[in-house]
Amino acid sequence: SEKLDLTNLEWSFQKDTPGTAGMFLKSRTILNGDTYYLKMSSYNTTDGVYGHECFLEYIASQLADLFKLTHLSYELWYATVCVDGNKFDTWISASKEYRIEGDVRLSLDTYYNINKRGNEDLTSFVMSCPFKDDILKMLVFDYIIANRDRHSNNIEVLYNKNYDSYRLAPMFDHGCCLSSPLFDKWYTMDSEYYLKDFSVNNCIGSKSLKSNLEYARKEGLTFPAVILNSDLFGEIDTIMGSMFCDKHLEMLKERYHYAMDILAS
Repeated sequence: SEKLDLTNLEWSFQKDTPGTAGMFLKSRTILNGDTYYLKMSSYNTTDGVYGHECFLEYIASQLADLFKLTHLSYELWYATVCVDGNKFDTWISASKEYRIEGDVRLSLDTYYNINKRGNEDLTSFVMSCPFKDDILKMLVFDYIIANRDRHSNNIEVLYNKNYDSYRLAPMFDHGCCLSSPLFDKWYTMDSEYYLKDFSVNNCIGSKSLKSNLEYARKEGLTFPAVILNSDLFGEIDTIMGSMFCDKHLEMLKERYHYAMDILAS
């Protein structure tokens, strides 16, 4: 919670970090020799920072740890920043550079176009590629956190020129999940919202989070059995309040148990 002075950084909606352009202000910096990619919650020039996506990104990161999924770990930083000539204090999401020497980032679409066989579509290609199980786990995880933003640029394959090899990048960019679009209305969430089948822009499977669970079920995917509790939130309750954490824990429990029931059916 020590406040950092990041007023020297430039922030942009353009893509300069893992993820996509246009949704959240992004930047990067070097701290103690490590490169960090930074992202704010929802922002505009009228309201300033008005969302809470950084906290949701952190919660999703903690949950991925619990499920032992390969993912990009996110930290929460409190900092003074300068945007459009205005200084203000805000929380930001920070993640370390995950590439090694020789890595080239490819979207899943690009990897598919390089390696596809004949006229097979992207979903069929993924269901027979070396990363199938990891991507199926990603679909289950996306249902649990209600992630609406798993398009091709948010599923990344790394090609390493030095080893002439491909590997799936760690999961990243989960800010558009849980109560992200509700902004200050999150406290009105009810049981219908918890299990809502959100429309998503997935590049594989269907445009339905719930329907995408069927791909994992048909493939007999095993997903970790865990107990969800307030440890996921760390000290977020001191920032956002206990109601925020209680509501989101309830939502995660409902969606997790539903997903496990589908996989077991």
